[in-house]
Amino acid sequence: MPKPKPGEKRSSFIQRAVQTIKGEDPGKSLKQALGKAYGLFEQGQKGKK
Repeated sequence: MPKPKPGEKRSSFIQRAVQTIKGEDPGKSLKQALGKAYGLFEQGQKGKK
């Protein structure tokens, strides 16, 4: 699963992560992929604090 890069904007990460998630599991809906991507971004932000 992708992780946010240092200084990466949320929108850039979400776009990159959704492509990766859909590539790894084409059966996931866009809504599911977006949910996973936002979760990964938030998780990455918590690790920086």
